[in-house]
Amino acid sequence: FIGAHITEIDVSRRSETIYALDDIWNPNQQQANRNSQYNHRIVFAAGASGKNVTIAKSATGSTVTVGPAVAPTPTPSPSPTPT
Repeated sequence: FIGAHITEIDVSRRSETIYALDDIWNPNQQQANRNSQYNHRIVFAAGASGKNVTIAKSATGSTVTVGPAVAPTPTPSPSPTPT
């Protein structure tokens, strides 16, 4: 998304849920840091407006979540089974 000249994510429909995690954004736009990333999760809602995310005011119930992805937790496996 870096260097885009228009809004990267533009939502106009109601009740849309968008996850854009671990992406690189335009720096200094809507709290993205100078490294073009969000340090923590931010959820934008209807009425958000900016170069990175725009959600129409009429798009009630819509959200865009940005920021770092949660690292997956490993699932423990049962003890080895004989072959």
